[in-house]
Amino acid sequence: MTAQSKPNLYQRILSVERDVPYIQKDATVEAGAGRSYKGVTHDAVIAKLRKSMIEHGIVLAVRQTSERAIDGQTMKGHPKIRYEAWYEITLYNADSPDEYLTYPVHAHAEDGGDKAPGKAMSYATKTVLLKAFALETGESDESRYQPEELAYLTAEQAGDLRQLMDDTDTEEASFCGWLKVDSIELLPASRYESARKALLKKAEKLGNTEAA
Repeated sequence: MTAQSKPNLYQRILSVERDVPYIQKDATVEAGAGRSYKGVTHDAVIAKLRKSMIEHGIVLAVRQTSERAIDGQTMKGHPKIRYEAWYEITLYNADSPDEYLTYPVHAHAEDGGDKAPGKAMSYATKTVLLKAFALETGESDESRYQPEELAYLTAEQAGDLRQLMDDTDTEEASFCGWLKVDSIELLPASRYESARKALLKKAEKLGNTEAA
């Protein structure tokens, strides 16, 4: 078989999709407040795809492009770390390494020890593989119910509050203490407006019209 007749990367991905149409959810994930949902783990995705990826000549590479670690505490006062990072997950054509697809993805994880970075990387990799190979799991991120108090600020909302803190010379640690959260990222989305109004009110008292 000549190099020209070998399948391209898209054809190889399509072949894997034919081989692996579905991945069974294999784990119960705790969502807090006594709630949980069924999900699929990184190991289950790799185990299901690995044989087909090898057979069709697709190589996986993971590269981390940024990171941030935030120290905090659990509700019981135990130390924990929230780790956030951006990754580039790349699928290569093993026969033509200059042919590849790269997927940028953001992930975060929390842990009381040193496992948060590994958890974040595993989640990022799993997410890309599920989407890249159009795999059905029965797990619906879009429709899963999540109480408002468990939905945290978006990056844009957190950035907005930080800008207002800068404008009003507000120390972030003190503001988080007043809000009773470990970090701005862990502020429930339902409290965003009240936190913003508090900073705007402080700005008004300081005569800082630019903050509004």
